[in-house]
Amino acid sequence: MDSGVDDFLHKPFDRDRFIARVRVAMRILDLHQRLRLANTDLERRVEERTAEFLSRASHELRTPMNHILGFAQLLSLKKGLTEKQEASVGQILESGRRLLTLIDHILGGCKVQCK
Repeated sequence: MDSGVDDFLHKPFDRDRFIARVRVAMRILDLHQRLRLANTDLERRVEERTAEFLSRASHELRTPMNHILGFAQLLSLKKGLTEKQEASVGQILESGRRLLTLIDHILGGCKVQCK
């Protein structure tokens, strides 16, 4: 037998050496289990922090943009604006909507990627 198994058949049994090997194996298994638990805990904490970040980022980005769009909509309803002013308000509305869509896509992509 070339696999090394025959060593145990021909060598005398060394109880202390056997116990030491079992202890090492048990220690490795214990450390492996602890590592798995630590990784699971870390993954959970990362998911919580990511969700918290996305929630805050969503609020911090969308709220000011919605204010800008709201004021631009109010301006667009105002009578007596010049053509240039109407065009400027239209640009604000169009750009604001594009930015809001971009924010939605970025945050939505982050949510999908994080799951």
